[in-house]
Amino acid sequence: MPDLHGLRVLDLSRLLPGPYCTALLAAMGADVIKVESPLMGDPARLAPPFVEEQSALFVAVNRGKRSVAVNYRRAEGRDIVHRLVLVSDVFVEAFKPGQAARLGLDFATLSALNPRLIYCSLSGYGQSGPYAQRAGHDATFLALAGALDLLRDGEGEPRLPGFQLADVAGGLFAAIAILAALHERSLTGRGQFLDVSLWESAFSLLALQAVVTAEAGPTGRRALANLQGTLHTYNVYRTADGQHMALAALEPVLWADFCRAVGRDDLAPHYVPGDEAQRQALLQEVAAIFAQRTRAEWEALLADHDVCCEPVLALEEAIGPYRARLGRPPLPTGCPWPVGLGDWSSLSDWTSLRAPRLGQHTAEVLAELGLSPADVEALRQDKVVATAEEASPRRLRGLEAIHHS
Repeated sequence: MPDLHGLRVLDLSRLLPGPYCTALLAAMGADVIKVESPLMGDPARLAPPFVEEQSALFVAVNRGKRSVAVNYRRAEGRDIVHRLVLVSDVFVEAFKPGQAARLGLDFATLSALNPRLIYCSLSGYGQSGPYAQRAGHDATFLALAGALDLLRDGEGEPRLPGFQLADVAGGLFAAIAILAALHERSLTGRGQFLDVSLWESAFSLLALQAVVTAEAGPTGRRALANLQGTLHTYNVYRTADGQHMALAALEPVLWADFCRAVGRDDLAPHYVPGDEAQRQALLQEVAAIFAQRTRAEWEALLADHDVCCEPVLALEEAIGPYRARLGRPPLPTGCPWPVGLGDWSSLSDWTSLRAPRLGQHTAEVLAELGLSPADVEALRQDKVVATAEEASPRRLRGLEAIHHS
């Protein structure tokens, strides 16, 4: 597993895509300094539900980071960010295109201070083009990427996924791009600018679907439909207790083994439907088979048969007892740490780390820059920076206003 200890990341992003990116880097050992507005900080801090006065949404992607509350819209605050840039490796922002330049925090300005800086900009549609200034959210990114066309219900209507697909994809691709840029810097000594679009990130997830559709047209679309619930061998079926099982017996041997496990060897030859009528008949036949047992009974029956058939878990099950079956410990109660690939335990004990309070590390980080306690106090009095003692009460007043609105 890669170890990024010694790498410093300045994170000026908010909400989900940028923080997800820097959470991955933090999980790999990077020192992520989250630079926030002294008044309210990351708006995600205000998003319910709350656990121990912390937003679960905020905690999910900010555990293990350090928070510095700086008003970088003022010259004195901007100077602090510039000084941090001098001792940092990566800079992540998610401003609307053009805003970073107006704040004096654009790539041209910061790379002049630190030519080795990797500057990553996350935006909806990229830094240029007709949609650069256009507002967007996960649903619109998925719509324009063609993803919602592939997420349709039984009536053929587009349906939103139950999670932020484009936002997370953008954060993931940003982290990959940063790691690649760091490798290039190790060869050239130079940093670079990374332009990551959430819309393009969502589109990148559809590489298979896009190429098949572009190359094969309607034939390609029909082939793709085989993985969208039109095949009896690859589908989700309701069980006797109203739960569901996911069958993915795509290979003939898996389908034959499934038929043998359920006592229906007569269905094994019918791997590929001969026509539409037979396809519908096979779907109904397999649905009737699954309706004969509860989900628990199906799990018990198929436990010793490797036929690519698993229960559709509720999220509460997936983050709890079922993780042990896959060789991972259950996630801790309260605000779990879901970010990362595989088991990060070789790097850090994330279960013991908490998300930072707003401004919790302001004095600590400024001291690392060489500022004296008197300097920090002067900046605090001038409202350029804030420490947790004053920033957190402001945030709590904001929470109270939301709760009573």
